[in-house]
Amino acid sequence: MILAIDLGSTNFKAALFSEALDRVGASSVPAPYLHNDGDHVEMDANDIRQAVVLLFKETCQTAGIRTRDVTTVTVTSQAQNFTFLDGAGRACFPVTSWLDHGAEAEAAALWKTRHTDWHQHCSFGTLTGQMQLAHLLRARTRYPDAFSGGFQMVSLPGLVFHVLAGINLTDDNLAAMGGAYSLRDREWRADVLADCGVTPAHMPRLVPVGHSVRAATHCAQLDLADSLQLVSAGNDQTAGAFGNDCGEGDVLVTLGTALVAYRFAGTAPGPYSDDVCWGPYPDGGYYALATSDKGCQALDWAREQLMPGQDLAHFDAAVETALPSISETTGTFSPALIRTPNAWQGSFADDSEKAYAVLKGITNDLKRLVCQELNCPSGSALRVIGGGSQSNVWLQIIADTFNAPVSAGTGDSLLGAAKMAVGSACLTPARRDLTDQRL
Repeated sequence: MILAIDLGSTNFKAALFSEALDRVGASSVPAPYLHNDGDHVEMDANDIRQAVVLLFKETCQTAGIRTRDVTTVTVTSQAQNFTFLDGAGRACFPVTSWLDHGAEAEAAALWKTRHTDWHQHCSFGTLTGQMQLAHLLRARTRYPDAFSGGFQMVSLPGLVFHVLAGINLTDDNLAAMGGAYSLRDREWRADVLADCGVTPAHMPRLVPVGHSVRAATHCAQLDLADSLQLVSAGNDQTAGAFGNDCGEGDVLVTLGTALVAYRFAGTAPGPYSDDVCWGPYPDGGYYALATSDKGCQALDWAREQLMPGQDLAHFDAAVETALPSISETTGTFSPALIRTPNAWQGSFADDSEKAYAVLKGITNDLKRLVCQELNCPSGSALRVIGGGSQSNVWLQIIADTFNAPVSAGTGDSLLGAAKMAVGSACLTPARRDLTDQRL
């Protein structure tokens, strides 16, 4: 059996799959935050370990199997999170989160000397205070004692692998998002790590995204098989794309808290433009990703302004009633202006037209991401996932705006992680060479 885990920002989710990729069980637990007040977002490593153990047990219970019946664990995750482990495997300080903006000063200091050709090395075009490298420099000031002795830096998914098998593992897809790994050179960046008091020897073992490591297990709290195949399945957007069979010419759209457009970019490495994130894709090749943080966040805000307390079905019904009256003179909605009096501009007959303008405004932002930032050909088919994909009227608005086929995706990040595990087990030597050449 394959246990797929998605370490999300809100919940840690898991699902059990057969070798034929039939989903036979699922469970979730809340992400165990120690602090979560916007500028200060951290988790305790022991709480993470306990959450993973509970998630493992509960997911197996939903499928009616023993924990030792699991032969493969595959993990996809949010990026950036990390802590240090000492020689005894104890965390030296809380696990930082990508939601923590507290390292802006450190990011600015590093950027002064490291901005040249940055995007050739890193998935993101700029270094921000949310990224792993900036928090690494900040940790040197906050926890100086942790930087002595035989410490190792471990990521959030690395903690899962460590609790199950005592190994510290990550993949090139996740590593490339933090700033300490070079996509161009395919190795940890010794120069930028030195700025933070760290060497490549302190960093996790690297594998290509979707590859597996066979490891002996030793978790006192779980009755596990004698050995497990451990798969590092990259970031959740990549796993979601892989779960939806995203290939050449496909565009995957996530209508979630953020608005995300993702495509398989082929075999030529990036960067593709300053604003587009890029990195390794499973089984070779690269992805391109563009995002806006005002996706369903803008929709949720607008719903409360127009129809407080009503569900999405009520909002969609209002949009449908407005469709016959929509014209070029209908007002507009700007997601970038939410929480201001100017979010809606122009004239509207009623709130149903304002509701339509909300979906249209977010869709216009999506078109900018897909057509301008990702530079996708006109008419490219779109596959949509996330909460917004359940809205048929929104999918129709997207189809009309793009003049392209649009469909709801059927896969998710858990299925994508499981598919990587099956593919990793089945890779021929030639295909292993193809992906290994990235490292």
